[in-house]
Amino acid sequence: MVNIAKENLCINKIMAEKTEIIFVEGDMIVPDSKPDILNAIYTSGIACIYKRELQEGKIKIDGGVSTYIMYMPEGMEEGVRGINTTLDFTQSIDVEGINQDMQACVTTNVKSIETKVINGRKIGMKVALEINIKVFAKEDIEVVNDITEQEDVQLLKNDFMMNSLLGTGSTKIYAKDTVQIDNIDQLAEILKVSTNLMEKDVKISYNKVLTKAEVEIKIAYLTEDNRIGMVKPKIPVVGFIDIPNVSEDNTYDVCYELRNIIVKPNAQEEHSIYVELEYEVSANIYETKKINLIQDLYSPSKMFKIGKIRS
Repeated sequence: MVNIAKENLCINKIMAEKTEIIFVEGDMIVPDSKPDILNAIYTSGIACIYKRELQEGKIKIDGGVSTYIMYMPEGMEEGVRGINTTLDFTQSIDVEGINQDMQACVTTNVKSIETKVINGRKIGMKVALEINIKVFAKEDIEVVNDITEQEDVQLLKNDFMMNSLLGTGSTKIYAKDTVQIDNIDQLAEILKVSTNLMEKDVKISYNKVLTKAEVEIKIAYLTEDNRIGMVKPKIPVVGFIDIPNVSEDNTYDVCYELRNIIVKPNAQEEHSIYVELEYEVSANIYETKKINLIQDLYSPSKMFKIGKIRS
């Protein structure tokens, strides 16, 4: 009989990482209030994930791509117009070894958008969308870190710093702003929108996690007298996540997922654009533990088998 000492750890094991390219297709109809399209000049898009569901061996994703097209109107030698629509999609992606009890972070990137003018009132669109998936599973393990009351056992041990998962949580953040444009500009329509999430930071206090970031939004717009303007506001993305027993000494990893975006002329105030973004922010909080792990051992009277932790 051998007496052993153990250390309990909760690890957040990466079960799968996958990048998949999917194609989202659809048609954009030119509204009656706008002139016929001759050809598309520039197309941009922003992808949102409305919902994701982990299932046995796969992940189901519902989302949409907000697309913006600048086009040359039929019968006009100069000037551009803009139209936008959202192409919704549902996609199931096979991911081996996952199930509904695990945790996932899903981010997206619009790789390219192909457009084809079908007729003066309709444009066919094909979006190549990159989806990045990372799946985690929480696992409680026991690590043997000492053998006691055994005189004929020699141990080789080393100190290791290891992260033990304290808790997880998530929150929805609605980042809203009214963006002012030049007072001489009479806003006609939105031509292009892009976003960049930056300046990410996390502050941990007792039982709370404060997540802070800024989203820079570039908006190109058309005025009533056919001029193109540009604004680049930065909007704070700030939220709190309640996670028990966490403190400022803990470490973390955080995932931001864009759920929805609205960019439109502000009907309540002239010379302004209304912007709203919805993010879901999830956090994993870790306690760093110093563990004296057994690397090797020898005894002339007993046979031992050592197993190592694999992440």
